[in-house]
Amino acid sequence: MRVIRCAAITAAIPMALALVIACTGCSSSTNPGVTVEPKFSSIQANIFNLNCTTASCHGALGNRGGMILEGSVAYNNLVGVVPENDSAKARHLLRVFPGKPDSSFIIYKLTGPRSGEGDPMPKTGTSLDPQQIEAIRTWIANGAKND
Repeated sequence: MRVIRCAAITAAIPMALALVIACTGCSSSTNPGVTVEPKFSSIQANIFNLNCTTASCHGALGNRGGMILEGSVAYNNLVGVVPENDSAKARHLLRVFPGKPDSSFIIYKLTGPRSGEGDPMPKTGTSLDPQQIEAIRTWIANGAKND
């Protein structure tokens, strides 16, 4: 009986680790009560760094969609860049189209992409709240400056 219990526990360990890894990818861990300003530095610190840069998503190890949102490379991976998604390319969207939030793929990914445009972001956890999405939309509308 004791051998069976040890074998069952040993078999359960890899499954438990897989569950922990799956639950920690791309999760939303924004700070409640923190107001995100419509500036790239605020969006980077309060949204991208907390929600998007895990090893399984847009961190250097994940590089999902060919996009890294960490540190100094984040801005250049977003602004004026054609997305890898074929449907978004066909619609002539950019990841971030300065001055045009409705032509920015990031807005669609955050608010519910159309068919063929992949999963909504963040992929796991909770969605960004309306204030956070509005901060990104306003930043784009104001020219998506690296501020």
